[in-house]
Amino acid sequence: MTAESVLGILLAALFAYISGRLQAKASKQDADIDRREAKLQELFANVEILLQYHDEMANKIQAMDERIQELERQMARVIKGGLSLLRNDVIRACSEAIDKGEISIAERSRITEMYKIYHDEFSGNGEGEYYYNAMLEIPVVDGHSSSKWRDI
Repeated sequence: MTAESVLGILLAALFAYISGRLQAKASKQDADIDRREAKLQELFANVEILLQYHDEMANKIQAMDERIQELERQMARVIKGGLSLLRNDVIRACSEAIDKGEISIAERSRITEMYKIYHDEFSGNGEGEYYYNAMLEIPVVDGHSSSKWRDI
């Protein structure tokens, strides 16, 4: 064997070795790239799931807001109705006492309790206030009155 052929064999072997190493390194890099691409795809899928969840939550929040607004409207109607009933009860009770010309301590106390709720809690005024003030002017009698209050 000549020196040239030995040199050729050594160069071929060296080239094969370097080529193999480069291929191995390239395969490892390809595997790393494949793993990174897989993680990136998983990340995109998770972002998509998160966006869907966000949309669902936004829809639920909007539905809850609408329900809360409806409940607030209903509550306002209930308060308005309660105020109306309470005003009527204060006016009726005061009118009865005024017509009688006297009131017992217990009746006056009950009317005052109703009026405080009507006036202080519901901010009621007007006719209820007028009748309440007129009721305060009538004489108070000891004991129980013969009115309907005793039976309640």
